[in-house]
Amino acid sequence: NSSGTKIATFSVNGLLRIIDISSSQILQITRFGPKFFPNDIAFSQDSRHLAIGFANQAVKILTVELEVNHSYQHAAPVRHVEWHPNSEMLQLISSDDSKKIQLFDYIANKVIANVEGGHTFSFSKDGDTIVSILNQELRVYETKSLKLLQQCVVGEYNKLYWLWDNKCYSEDNKGFIVMELGENRIRNIERGTDKGVMKILAWEKEKKIVVVSAEQNMTLIDMRTLQA
Repeated sequence: NSSGTKIATFSVNGLLRIIDISSSQILQITRFGPKFFPNDIAFSQDSRHLAIGFANQAVKILTVELEVNHSYQHAAPVRHVEWHPNSEMLQLISSDDSKKIQLFDYIANKVIANVEGGHTFSFSKDGDTIVSILNQELRVYETKSLKLLQQCVVGEYNKLYWLWDNKCYSEDNKGFIVMELGENRIRNIERGTDKGVMKILAWEKEKKIVVVSAEQNMTLIDMRTLQA
């Protein structure tokens, strides 16, 4: 969760657990049926709700007491779920294997917008925009309407990570890109390369990351200069 005190886990046998990190004690546990195979799980920013995206095309929203409050459907297996970064905005965004993105409003209990946006997406730090990658295009959407604000070709990149301020990081099997947003537009895109698949292992004061390549080499990269 956002305070770093709890984690949620979902096993292939359908068990959902909420665990206290400091004591390793299981705080809550429940079981879903065999058809509910989870692909992604996320705490809301206020740590009071959980969202789970399932392979059977469902998204379920639970309280931390593991009571199901809301649910809605996609037209394909759900790939990713993410809550709005503002805890007062109980909105959830989810994507599926058909590359559709849906914006769900918890208070209204309905999907308020949807768009073809790709598997990979993330809210900006302020929550005003959503960035996604679809068919090698980087796309920037206005959150409240999912209106397309900007698009540009960047190539096939994978999961997006927000770094600090308005910079976003993404990776593929050849390297990485760092995008800077301003006034809901992409101001700059910088590229770095590596011989293997790069994965983020750890952060250092939000300005540096430790990455590992396919050859198991670890590198500390300064994200302000893209230098190792």
